[in-house]
Amino acid sequence: MIRRIAVATAVALALVGPSAAAASEPQATTQPDRIVLNPTAHPATSQSITWRTSTGAAGGQVQYRVAGATAATQIAAQERTRPWMIGVEPAAHHSARLTGLTPGTTYEYRVGNGAGWSSWSRFTTPGASDEPWDLLAFGDVQNGIDTVWPQVAGAAYGAHPDAEVSVFGGDQINNADESQEWTDFFDGLGEQARSHQVVTTPGNHEYSGDVLIQQYRAHFAYPSNGPAVRGEDVWYTDYKNVRIVSLNGNAPLGGLDQALWLDRILSDNPQRWTIVTFHYPMFSFTPGRDNIATRAMWLPVLERHGVDLVLQGHDHGYARGHLVENETAAGVVGPTYVVSVAGSKYYEMAPADDNNWTRNGARRAVALEQASTYQAIRVSEDALVYRSVVAATGDDPTGGVRPGDEVDAFTITKTADGQPLLRED
Repeated sequence: MIRRIAVATAVALALVGPSAAAASEPQATTQPDRIVLNPTAHPATSQSITWRTSTGAAGGQVQYRVAGATAATQIAAQERTRPWMIGVEPAAHHSARLTGLTPGTTYEYRVGNGAGWSSWSRFTTPGASDEPWDLLAFGDVQNGIDTVWPQVAGAAYGAHPDAEVSVFGGDQINNADESQEWTDFFDGLGEQARSHQVVTTPGNHEYSGDVLIQQYRAHFAYPSNGPAVRGEDVWYTDYKNVRIVSLNGNAPLGGLDQALWLDRILSDNPQRWTIVTFHYPMFSFTPGRDNIATRAMWLPVLERHGVDLVLQGHDHGYARGHLVENETAAGVVGPTYVVSVAGSKYYEMAPADDNNWTRNGARRAVALEQASTYQAIRVSEDALVYRSVVAATGDDPTGGVRPGDEVDAFTITKTADGQPLLRED
């Protein structure tokens, strides 16, 4: 089957081999870059910070203090790895975990050492406040990382500058061995990566040119609380009133170990809400794709535990839906599955009456072709209020949607027995 792929307006993609890319890739220096905050298992009292330098700037340090204070604490970072790949300039990646922090407190920090320090940035640990807070979700960036992705990120963070968590559904880049793409991804995030939590999950393109996903593991530091052999590729965190779970969708046999682990951590889940992210969608958006093994292993667990939102990527379109058997007169009682894209590459949308959803007992309630969106989720004790907004389009988007259009809106509350209840807004 030939799949039509559209590229967002005004985007040109240059294809170069590794040796050509290396000549123009941004070189790591003694000045820290690609600084990012990732959540720990206990983000109210600890914080992970990761950054990159040249290999000559070993011995990374973090200086941090309560905002407004003069004296700072200094701790040593660990060098995560020095990814070695043909055509990629070696670099040192550093990570530090700040512990013993006070909930609900703003801290200032900088990273580096005597060879070069970053500027001071701030983050605030989550506290016990019941005030609503914002989470942003993005699908694949992958293509148009230096053109469309900044447009999507600018729209999302411009509308929600205080979003506390950003969730990415995999394929943050297209070729893991091209350093420029990582630079462009972090440039799009801007100061947001230094001041708020970034959650990612491995897509298939994190393995492209990097079968051991060295670059992915070098750039992000997550809790080691997943299945025994998964390291930091599969993990969870409890951020305020949400349990956020990241699975590795690159599981050819369906990821039985992840299913068993997921069942365990959802059986003992004290949080009001649960959001799970992974790359390959439970129900595919485009013709010719069907993730049978993953659906067989993971879908029963997600449904049994009443996960509120499942955020996915891979299929380069927008779709949202649920199992037909969960439809009631009051609304949809059960998990909601979302696929989205944040880059410039788009795939063909399967017909409304015959697609991977309808063939597997599910309903595709909303679907859009050639639209790059961001998803804004307002979290409170009472509800998850969800909005999907277009930030960029291809030449022929569904319904002629334009940047700024809100294309999906719903609210999830809880039933008397704690199941998610979705009502369209």
